[in-house]
Amino acid sequence: MPRGERRAPEPTDPAERAREIALRLLTHSARSSARLREGMISRDVPEDVADQVVARYIEVGLLDDAALASTIARTRHAERGRSRRAIQQELARKGFDATDVGEALEQISDDDEREAAASLARRRWDQARRR
Repeated sequence: MPRGERRAPEPTDPAERAREIALRLLTHSARSSARLREGMISRDVPEDVADQVVARYIEVGLLDDAALASTIARTRHAERGRSRRAIQQELARKGFDATDVGEALEQISDDDEREAAASLARRRWDQARRR
């Protein structure tokens, strides 16, 4: 914050404060509804208020766990060559439910995983030969 500027006072209404916290968290990075809820609660937002904000954000489309899980799975596999198992573990850590995780992983076939493994093996072989 530039010198001399004052930060706007925190809202006294718990719901308004929760919405501001949620928007700040979502601006920083996309999150699952569970992670957003945890983030608000860790900042002293009452659980019932956090649940209301999450429900509202799902309703208006600001949160879509299925779409986010799918995007994470696709990018982790395509850009990093991650296996379905590694992606499943990451999505579970991020608070996605089993249904969203399962649907996200369906887009990665056995053939996709074999190709990613073969590509990794080729890179490692080439690195080992250069030494």
